[in-house]
Amino acid sequence: MKAVVLYSGGKDGHMTLLRALDEGAEIAALLYLDGGRNHPKLFHDSRKAALLKELARKEGYRFLSMKVSGGLKSDAFLERMRDFIKDKAPGAGAVYMGVTDELPEENAMHRSMAGIFRQCGLKCRFPLLNSSFGEVLSEVLEKKIQTLITGVIGTESCGYLGKTVDKRFVRHAVGLLRDSNWFQTLVIGSPAFRYGIRIKKTRRIDTAEEGSYLEILDWEVG
Repeated sequence: MKAVVLYSGGKDGHMTLLRALDEGAEIAALLYLDGGRNHPKLFHDSRKAALLKELARKEGYRFLSMKVSGGLKSDAFLERMRDFIKDKAPGAGAVYMGVTDELPEENAMHRSMAGIFRQCGLKCRFPLLNSSFGEVLSEVLEKKIQTLITGVIGTESCGYLGKTVDKRFVRHAVGLLRDSNWFQTLVIGSPAFRYGIRIKKTRRIDTAEEGSYLEILDWEVG
Protein backbone atom coordinates (compact mmCIF):
# COMPACT_ATOMS: atom_id res chain seq x y z
CA MET A 1 0.00 0.00 0.00
CA LYS A 2 1.18 3.51 -0.78
CA ALA A 3 1.50 5.66 2.32
CA VAL A 4 2.23 9.23 3.33
CA VAL A 5 4.31 9.68 6.49
CA LEU A 6 3.92 12.81 8.61
CA TYR A 7 7.55 13.84 9.03
CA SER A 8 8.98 16.80 10.95
CA GLY A 9 12.48 15.33 11.16
CA GLY A 10 12.23 14.29 14.80
CA LYS A 11 12.50 10.91 16.52
CA ASP A 12 8.77 10.10 16.43
CA GLY A 13 8.41 10.82 12.72
CA HIS A 14 11.57 8.87 11.97
CA MET A 15 10.50 5.85 13.98
CA THR A 16 7.11 6.01 12.26
CA LEU A 17 8.83 6.01 8.87
CA LEU A 18 10.80 2.93 9.92
CA ARG A 19 7.59 1.20 11.04
CA ALA A 20 5.91 1.98 7.72
CA LEU A 21 8.87 0.51 5.83
CA ASP A 22 8.89 -2.56 8.10
CA GLU A 23 5.20 -3.08 7.29
CA GLY A 24 5.97 -3.05 3.59
CA ALA A 25 4.45 0.34 2.79
CA GLU A 26 5.50 2.11 -0.38
CA ILE A 27 6.33 5.65 0.73
CA ALA A 28 4.38 8.00 -1.53
CA ALA A 29 5.64 11.12 0.27
CA LEU A 30 6.90 12.66 3.48
CA LEU A 31 4.52 15.38 4.69
CA TYR A 32 5.83 18.36 6.64
CA LEU A 33 3.51 20.76 8.47
CA ASP A 34 4.96 24.23 7.97
CA GLY A 35 3.90 26.93 10.39
CA GLY A 36 5.83 29.66 8.59
CA ARG A 37 6.73 32.57 10.84
CA ASN A 38 4.57 31.11 13.61
CA HIS A 39 6.21 27.69 13.42
CA PRO A 40 8.09 28.04 16.76
CA LYS A 41 4.87 29.06 18.55
CA LEU A 42 2.92 26.17 17.08
CA PHE A 43 5.55 23.45 17.50
CA HIS A 44 8.17 24.88 19.93
CA ASP A 45 10.76 24.08 17.30
CA SER A 46 12.73 25.64 14.48
CA ARG A 47 11.21 25.65 10.99
CA LYS A 48 13.12 23.06 8.94
CA ALA A 49 11.27 22.84 5.61
CA ALA A 50 14.28 23.51 3.37
CA LEU A 51 16.54 21.13 5.30
CA LEU A 52 14.06 18.25 5.21
CA LYS A 53 13.21 18.88 1.56
CA GLU A 54 16.89 18.46 0.68
CA LEU A 55 17.19 15.35 2.85
CA ALA A 56 14.09 13.81 1.24
CA ARG A 57 15.41 14.58 -2.24
CA LYS A 58 18.73 12.86 -1.56
CA GLU A 59 17.03 9.86 0.07
CA GLY A 60 14.66 9.49 -2.89
CA TYR A 61 11.44 10.47 -1.13
CA ARG A 62 8.88 12.92 -2.42
CA PHE A 63 8.52 15.88 -0.05
CA LEU A 64 5.24 17.66 0.60
CA SER A 65 4.91 20.80 2.70
CA MET A 66 1.53 21.99 3.94
CA LYS A 67 1.12 25.50 5.35
CA VAL A 68 -0.59 25.62 8.75
CA SER A 69 -1.60 28.56 10.91
CA GLY A 70 -3.20 27.08 14.00
CA GLY A 71 -6.16 25.02 15.15
CA LEU A 72 -4.23 21.81 14.60
CA LYS A 73 -6.74 19.74 16.56
CA SER A 74 -9.86 21.05 14.82
CA ASP A 75 -11.95 18.99 12.40
CA ALA A 76 -11.56 21.77 9.83
CA PHE A 77 -7.77 21.40 9.90
CA LEU A 78 -7.95 17.61 9.69
CA GLU A 79 -10.27 17.84 6.71
CA ARG A 80 -7.88 20.25 5.01
CA MET A 81 -4.95 17.93 5.64
CA ARG A 82 -6.93 14.95 4.32
CA ASP A 83 -7.86 16.83 1.14
CA PHE A 84 -4.27 18.04 0.71
CA ILE A 85 -2.97 14.46 0.88
CA LYS A 86 -5.58 13.15 -1.55
CA ASP A 87 -4.73 15.95 -3.99
CA LYS A 88 -0.93 15.85 -3.71
CA ALA A 89 -0.45 12.11 -3.21
CA PRO A 90 -3.10 10.39 -5.32
CA GLY A 91 -3.10 6.66 -4.84
CA ALA A 92 -2.02 6.81 -1.21
CA GLY A 93 -4.13 4.54 0.97
CA ALA A 94 -2.69 5.28 4.41
CA VAL A 95 -1.25 8.09 6.49
CA TYR A 96 1.32 7.23 9.18
CA MET A 97 1.63 9.56 12.16
CA GLY A 98 4.05 9.48 15.08
CA VAL A 99 1.62 9.75 17.98
CA THR A 100 3.06 8.19 21.15
CA ASP A 101 1.58 7.23 24.53
CA GLU A 102 -1.72 8.99 23.82
CA LEU A 103 -3.05 11.40 26.44
CA PRO A 104 -6.67 10.77 27.52
CA GLU A 105 -7.83 14.18 26.23
CA GLU A 106 -6.45 13.33 22.78
CA ASN A 107 -8.37 10.08 22.37
CA ALA A 108 -11.38 11.82 20.84
CA MET A 109 -9.21 13.80 18.43
CA HIS A 110 -7.54 10.72 17.00
CA ARG A 111 -10.82 8.87 16.68
CA SER A 112 -12.20 11.90 14.84
CA MET A 113 -9.11 12.00 12.64
CA ALA A 114 -9.50 8.36 11.68
CA GLY A 115 -13.14 8.94 10.79
CA ILE A 116 -12.43 12.05 8.74
CA PHE A 117 -9.64 10.39 6.76
CA ARG A 118 -11.69 7.23 6.27
CA GLN A 119 -14.29 9.27 4.37
CA CYS A 120 -11.81 9.55 1.50
CA GLY A 121 -10.46 6.02 1.74
CA LEU A 122 -7.38 6.89 3.81
CA LYS A 123 -6.39 4.73 6.76
CA CYS A 124 -4.78 6.42 9.75
CA ARG A 125 -1.88 4.46 11.19
CA PHE A 126 -0.38 5.31 14.61
CA PRO A 127 2.35 2.66 14.97
CA LEU A 128 3.86 4.22 18.11
CA LEU A 129 0.58 4.71 19.92
CA ASN A 130 1.22 2.02 22.54
CA SER A 131 4.83 3.08 23.07
CA SER A 132 5.78 5.37 25.94
CA PHE A 133 8.11 8.33 25.55
CA GLY A 134 10.86 6.39 27.30
CA GLU A 135 10.37 3.31 25.12
CA VAL A 136 10.75 5.37 21.95
CA LEU A 137 13.90 7.04 23.30
CA SER A 138 15.35 3.64 24.23
CA GLU A 139 14.63 2.30 20.75
CA VAL A 140 16.35 5.33 19.24
CA LEU A 141 19.50 4.39 21.17
CA GLU A 142 19.15 0.70 20.36
CA LYS A 143 18.91 1.41 16.62
CA LYS A 144 21.86 3.82 16.81
CA ILE A 145 19.84 6.74 15.47
CA GLN A 146 21.70 10.00 16.03
CA THR A 147 19.18 12.45 17.42
CA LEU A 148 19.83 16.10 18.23
CA ILE A 149 17.80 17.78 20.98
CA THR A 150 16.47 20.96 19.37
CA GLY A 151 13.81 22.14 21.82
CA VAL A 152 13.08 21.83 25.53
CA ILE A 153 10.47 23.15 27.95
CA GLY A 154 11.52 23.65 31.56
CA THR A 155 14.69 25.26 32.86
CA GLU A 156 15.87 21.93 34.29
CA SER A 157 16.26 20.59 30.73
CA CYS A 158 17.98 23.55 29.05
CA GLY A 159 21.42 22.03 29.56
CA TYR A 160 20.55 19.28 27.08
CA LEU A 161 19.73 21.67 24.24
CA GLY A 162 22.04 21.06 21.28
CA LYS A 163 23.23 17.69 22.60
CA THR A 164 22.41 14.28 21.17
CA VAL A 165 20.13 11.80 22.87
CA ASP A 166 22.11 9.43 25.10
CA LYS A 167 21.41 7.25 28.14
CA ARG A 168 21.86 10.20 30.50
CA PHE A 169 19.26 12.25 28.66
CA VAL A 170 16.85 9.31 28.57
CA ARG A 171 17.09 8.94 32.37
CA HIS A 172 16.55 12.69 32.79
CA ALA A 173 13.59 12.91 30.40
CA VAL A 174 11.80 9.82 31.71
CA GLY A 175 12.39 10.92 35.31
CA LEU A 176 10.49 14.15 34.69
CA LEU A 177 7.32 12.13 34.01
CA ARG A 178 6.38 14.36 31.08
CA ASP A 179 5.32 13.51 27.55
CA SER A 180 7.32 13.94 24.35
CA ASN A 181 5.82 17.37 23.67
CA TRP A 182 8.27 18.78 26.22
CA PHE A 183 11.19 17.94 23.93
CA GLN A 184 11.82 18.47 20.22
CA THR A 185 14.42 16.54 18.28
CA LEU A 186 16.04 16.23 14.87
CA VAL A 187 17.38 12.95 13.50
CA ILE A 188 20.77 13.79 12.01
CA GLY A 189 21.92 10.24 11.25
CA SER A 190 20.26 6.86 10.87
CA PRO A 191 21.17 3.41 9.54
CA ALA A 192 18.03 3.76 7.41
CA PHE A 193 19.38 6.87 5.66
CA ARG A 194 22.29 7.07 3.23
CA TYR A 195 22.91 10.69 4.14
CA GLY A 196 23.35 12.55 7.38
CA ILE A 197 22.71 16.13 8.45
CA ARG A 198 25.53 18.34 9.66
CA ILE A 199 24.35 21.32 11.65
CA LYS A 200 26.81 24.14 11.00
CA LYS A 201 25.25 27.09 12.82
CA THR A 202 22.41 27.57 15.31
CA ARG A 203 21.00 30.25 17.55
CA ARG A 204 19.34 29.61 20.90
CA ILE A 205 15.90 31.17 21.29
CA ASP A 206 14.37 31.38 24.77
CA THR A 207 10.58 31.08 25.03
CA ALA A 208 7.84 32.24 27.36
CA GLU A 209 7.32 28.63 28.55
CA GLU A 210 10.67 28.70 30.41
CA GLY A 211 12.25 26.69 27.67
CA SER A 212 14.40 27.13 24.60
CA TYR A 213 14.77 25.88 21.05
CA LEU A 214 17.54 25.97 18.48
CA GLU A 215 17.00 28.04 15.38
CA ILE A 216 18.94 26.21 12.67
CA LEU A 217 20.75 28.85 10.61
CA ASP A 218 23.10 26.76 8.49
CA TRP A 219 23.27 23.05 7.68
CA GLU A 220 24.50 20.52 5.14
CA VAL A 221 23.06 17.21 3.98
CA GLY A 222 25.74 14.82 2.85
